[in-house]
Amino acid sequence: MVQVALEEGMTSDNTLQVSQFIDYLLNELHKISLMK
Repeated sequence: MVQVALEEGMTSDNTLQVSQFIDYLLNELHKISLMK
C-alpha cells in the first residue's frame, strides 16, 4: 500500500499515514480472523 503511494508520487505525509493505517487495520483483521 505504502509502496504504491510512493510509486505514484503521492509522497505527502498524509497519504503515507493513511496507507500505513490501512496496512495496520488489514493486519489486525487478519490476526482476528486467524484466532477464530
